[in-house]
Amino acid sequence: MHPTALDGFRRMLDPIVPVTLAPQHLRVLDVGGADVNGTVHATLREAFDADVWSMSIDVLDIAEGEGVTIVGDATMPSTWAGQIERDAYDLVISTETFEHVQYWHEIVHGVRGAL
Repeated sequence: MHPTALDGFRRMLDPIVPVTLAPQHLRVLDVGGADVNGTVHATLREAFDADVWSMSIDVLDIAEGEGVTIVGDATMPSTWAGQIERDAYDLVISTETFEHVQYWHEIVHGVRGAL
């Protein structure tokens, strides 16, 4: 992943961590997050101090790949929603995904139930 993208992600997290969320076990869903050219997972873990937070990350992607735990088309929640519980996640992230799909709003609609 490009260093500038990682830096942008880190800057985006700065104002919300840890002010917005109380320390807890943070459950994260990364939509389209297969590790093809790097991920933001290490940056996310750095933002949430490991001495205060614990974290689990599930990765939803259209095909099996490095780090993928849920296989399904993110624009079609019927292909993956049954693999997770409702309200299963505290945070949903997605990088380098929305620019590749026409029906991005279906992804947003689908992950709402996961939060």
